[in-house]
Amino acid sequence: IVSGTHTTGVDLKNVELAPTTPQNVALKLNNEAFNLKQSANGWVTDASAQVTGDTVTYTIKTDKLSQTMLNLGLRTNGDQIDALGSKIVQSMQDSGAKHPKLVINVTNDTGDSLKSLTYR
Repeated sequence: IVSGTHTTGVDLKNVELAPTTPQNVALKLNNEAFNLKQSANGWVTDASAQVTGDTVTYTIKTDKLSQTMLNLGLRTNGDQIDALGSKIVQSMQDSGAKHPKLVINVTNDTGDSLKSLTYR
């Protein structure tokens, strides 16, 4: 984070991210997977990020959330998720990635897609 305050409840629209490569984004997401699972109180069973070219694909697995619950959560907090997704893509572009893209896939425990978000 270059500017803004890194605290609980921060408005992500006011945060500026430092330039970082897609590989570093995936590394950070993978390093934080344990914390995500812990803070989700059992709603997230696994999370992992992979890089292909300039695309970071972040897969979050859940055995408790349904598509309806995810859509409700996105209606409530979607603007913060969109702000962060856009800022991550901008950060990758600022680091020199030519065609940065962030894909967030939420799947059930058998791997079926519940929701997919793409940021370019």
